[in-house]
Amino acid sequence: MNRSMILLLAAGALSGCFPDTRTEDSATVTFDSGDSNSPPGKAEVAITPHSPGDADDLACVVVAEAVDPDGDVVTYAFHWTVDGQDAGLTTATASNTLTSANQEWTCTVTPSDGTVDGTSSSATVLIAAPNAAPSAPTISVSPALPTDADALRCDIDAASVDPNGDAVEYTYAWRVNGADAGITGATVAATYTDVNDTWACTVTASDGSLTTSATSASVVIVSSFQDYSLADGGTMVAIAAGSFVMGTSDYGPSHNITLSHDFWIGQTEVTQGQWHAVMGTDPSRYSCGDDCPVETVSWQDAARYANAVSTSEGLPSCYTASGSDLASSLAGDPYACEGYRLPTEAEWEYAANADDYYAYAGSNSANNVAWTADNSGGPPHEVATLTANAWGLYDMSGNVWEWVNDWYDANYYTTSPSTDPKGPSSGSNRGARGGSWVFGSGNSRIAQRSAGSPTATDAGLGFRILRTSSLP
Repeated sequence: MNRSMILLLAAGALSGCFPDTRTEDSATVTFDSGDSNSPPGKAEVAITPHSPGDADDLACVVVAEAVDPDGDVVTYAFHWTVDGQDAGLTTATASNTLTSANQEWTCTVTPSDGTVDGTSSSATVLIAAPNAAPSAPTISVSPALPTDADALRCDIDAASVDPNGDAVEYTYAWRVNGADAGITGATVAATYTDVNDTWACTVTASDGSLTTSATSASVVIVSSFQDYSLADGGTMVAIAAGSFVMGTSDYGPSHNITLSHDFWIGQTEVTQGQWHAVMGTDPSRYSCGDDCPVETVSWQDAARYANAVSTSEGLPSCYTASGSDLASSLAGDPYACEGYRLPTEAEWEYAANADDYYAYAGSNSANNVAWTADNSGGPPHEVATLTANAWGLYDMSGNVWEWVNDWYDANYYTTSPSTDPKGPSSGSNRGARGGSWVFGSGNSRIAQRSAGSPTATDAGLGFRILRTSSLP
C-alpha cells in the first residue's frame, strides 16, 4: 500500500470521532457528543444552637443535602457574616470568642460538584444577651400615714425591667414589728393592724429563673382617733378615755371618776365667726372679730348650735325640742349620742385638768392661761391668745364661762356615779364652768362650779362643743 493510500484510510477512521457539519441538499446538520454537566440542587441549612448566647459556639449544619442530577459528589462552601458584614470565616463553625450579645450571625452555604456551583442557602441567628435578673422595683406602702382603721397596700411605683425582655412576676411578704406577719399578698386588712405597729412590705421580682434582691417600704400605724377641723373653722381635739380625781377640798368632795369613752372637744370656745357660719347671726354684745368667743348665748342657744353642726355633718341631733324649749330635752344618754353636744361636767373638768391638776387650765398662774377681770382690761379677748393646757385646749379657764350639759346640783358629787356621770336627772339651772373676763381669777379655777337658767344670757357666758368618739 502506498503512502497516499495510508493517509486516506487514517483520515476516514478519525472522521467519526469529531462533530462534523455537512451540507446536504442545502440543509445543515449538527452533531453533539451528548456529554453535559448540571449544577447540584439547593441544600437546607440551620445554625445550632437555635437560640445561642454569647457563650455558645455556632455550627452551620446541612440538614438536607443538595442533590446533584448527574450523581456527582457535592461539597459545600461556608461563608459567615455578622450584622451584614463579612466575618472572614469560611468554616462550618464560629467560635464564641468571636460572638457578642445582640449580634446577628448568618451562615451561607453554597453546594458544588467540583465544576458547577449550585444555589446558595442561608440561616440566621441572633446572639442573645446572657440571662440577667430584673431590676429591683420601686415600692411604697399606702396610705403613707395609715391609721388603725386603714387597710394597707403595697404599691409598685416603678416596675422592674428585665434586660432580656422576660415577663416579670412579683412576690410580696409582710413583716410587723420585725416579725413575719404570714401575709404574702399585696394588701393587709385593717383588722390586722394596731396603733404603733410598724408594718414593712418586701417585694422581689423574678423572670422565672433569676430573682432580684428584695426591696422594702414601711409605715407606722397611728390612731384613727385624731384632731380634725370643722367646716365652720373650728378644731376638735381628740381626748382619750381615762380616770381622774374630780373636785377639790374647796369644791367637792373630791372623788374618783372614770370616763370610759374617747371624745373630741373644741380646741377653743365657739367663736363669733363659727357661730355666724352655722347660724347666720351674731348675738354677742362685744366683738373683737371672728376669733372673739361668741357670748350672750343661753344654754338652749348652745344646744341649737350643736344640733345645727350635727345636721350639717349628717349626724344625729343630741337635743330634741318641745316647741322652742330644749332645756330638758337631751335625747337619752349624752355619752351615747354620736352628734355634737355640750360636755358633761365630768368631761369638761377632765379635759381642763389634762392630767396636770393645776389650779387653772394649764398653769398655777391665772395670768398665763386665763382672761379674767384681773388682766383683761374689760371685754373678752380673741381665743387662743394665752397658753394652752397640756392637751392643747385654750381658755378652759377665763375669757367666758362655758355652759355644760348637766343640770346643776350643788350636792351632786356626793351621789355621783364613778363611771361616766351624766349629772342630775332634772333641775332648774344648767351648769357653767371656767370663769370669765367679768370676774376675778378665783372664779376661773378648774374646780369652780357655777350655774344659770337655761334661758339666761350674759356677755361673759359662752360654750364649747364636744362629740363622743367610742360609743358605749
